[in-house]
Amino acid sequence: MHPEGMRLDRLNLLGLLLTLLACACASTGGDSYSDDESSIPEVTGASLFARGQTLESQSNQAGAVELYAQSADLGYAPACKRLGEMHYHGQGIAVDHAAAAKWFALGAAHGDPVSSSNLGILYYFGRGVERDLARAAELWRGAAEKGVADAQTNLGGLYFTGEGVAQDYTEALHWMREAAFAGDAVGQKKLALMYANGWGGETDRGQAVHWMHAAATQGDAEAEHYLGIYANSGFGMEADPIDAARWFWKAAAQSNPESREAFDAIDQTLRAEYERAEARGQRYMATVYFEGLGESVDSWMGFRNMLLAAAQDDPKALLATAHCWAEGIGTEKDADRAMKDCLRAANLGYAPALYEYGLMFDDLGGYTRESHAEAVKCYRAAADRGDANAKSMLALEPDFERARGGNAQAQLDLGICFSQTEILRRDFAAASHWLGLASAQDVTDAHLRLARLLATGGDTVTVIGRRTYAPDPGAALPYYRKAAEYGVVAAQVELAKLLVRSGTDFTNLDEAIAWANLASNNGDDSAIDVVQARVNDRRAYELSASVSTYSADEDDDVYYSDPIPDSPCGRCGGHGVLIRERGHFINGHWWGDTYTTCLECNGTGSLWH
Repeated sequence: MHPEGMRLDRLNLLGLLLTLLACACASTGGDSYSDDESSIPEVTGASLFARGQTLESQSNQAGAVELYAQSADLGYAPACKRLGEMHYHGQGIAVDHAAAAKWFALGAAHGDPVSSSNLGILYYFGRGVERDLARAAELWRGAAEKGVADAQTNLGGLYFTGEGVAQDYTEALHWMREAAFAGDAVGQKKLALMYANGWGGETDRGQAVHWMHAAATQGDAEAEHYLGIYANSGFGMEADPIDAARWFWKAAAQSNPESREAFDAIDQTLRAEYERAEARGQRYMATVYFEGLGESVDSWMGFRNMLLAAAQDDPKALLATAHCWAEGIGTEKDADRAMKDCLRAANLGYAPALYEYGLMFDDLGGYTRESHAEAVKCYRAAADRGDANAKSMLALEPDFERARGGNAQAQLDLGICFSQTEILRRDFAAASHWLGLASAQDVTDAHLRLARLLATGGDTVTVIGRRTYAPDPGAALPYYRKAAEYGVVAAQVELAKLLVRSGTDFTNLDEAIAWANLASNNGDDSAIDVVQARVNDRRAYELSASVSTYSADEDDDVYYSDPIPDSPCGRCGGHGVLIRERGHFINGHWWGDTYTTCLECNGTGSLWH
């Protein structure tokens, strides 16, 4: 039931690279100089773990295990978790559930919730430990309360069955919802089944379809099969055997014989309709060729069959051909034909076509009052025919009215809505339009959201085609700076990482150091390692360049230790430079064991060696 298919966290094979700088010194009078043992970086659990990740990325699991064990002995929780995973799965080492339990327990003791969740799996199945369902429930509860989605799903499952806890459908529903919203496919599927059957509350077919679809789109074979059943029977949606065939085929591709049997039955029926030149059969064969349902993918054949159905005024086929004309799928692009076919489908009362036509009015008209009024007519007609997207759009109407009147919060709300996918289709043009207006009014959250949008790019899709906006980190930069200057820690982190990105004309390591340190002082040090790596690269380059050009005086046979002048560090505004620059040239000599940092956060420099 629960954890057999659960995901133990995967190793980040890229990891953190530990940079070791070789010390090279100019020789005079036959003498040579090298660093002593003090130049070796401090050994920590984190550094050992990073070196282990590097070895594992190079397929040296044995070496990685040794380093992970040393790191774990120092109490580093990620190393404990990784060792548990390797013993559990037999990755580079023999499967040993008892050892896995030992390492997961140590990771849990050091506060890692994923280790607690994984240890719960072992107690649930009795692997490496004596089976104890109550202990599994205890471990999963602790991890679930800290947001581990797998643990939330499994705890919900225990409440559903009454294993290790008293059976409680209401509590089961609560944890399944938590897991579903966290994106766990198994949790989404189980939540859908609870809504479908009224377990823990009233039956809600719409919610059942919603969450089953969420799980199916993540590739869960059982969810794909259930969604096929829902589509074929009309459970919570309009009955559509073509849509059912699509989901049954996807599930069958994952070796589900029951799904293949269901697909074959529908396929036989719809192919017979095609032989009789019925529109639904033609539309089905178009889907077969477009998506490769038992046939080779052939967009040209798909489009030709869809045209046959559209010629019979099949509204679904008309909207599909509009999409083909707009995107150039199986044919040349033709925005006029796309618009005409969508309008034909809309005039036949097809709600999705009415909604799409409304989007076109909004997009072409730039969200002016006049263009939006035409769009609203389409949305209302679509909503009257049950279109959920149109209903959601109409629910935003008060925000549209206030946003056009200059209300910054309404502009921000619309920008958020169109920049994510929880409610409506993600729309780059609409999101950037409204976020830009809010940002112009100096709304802090709008600065960060607009920066992220510009940095990642996106699409705007209407019935006349798709416009793709490439990522533009340079355009995002000023908005990141605005948010960072207002103290938004996430913006400080993302700005620091952006400023050390290679291959750009805006790289600025010194500014990146400042923002990374400021974010760290504000409680988020996630940019430190990224920027530190670039600092190390710069120091290595300076070392190489300096060694190749330096020529010492003949009588220069000693090292001088010059203190860094007392002055503001200029990197953290006096709040403490957390990034270290290991290795410095002092009076022409390389000292590999030095680094700069602020002294007690007072803005002065101090040299250590």
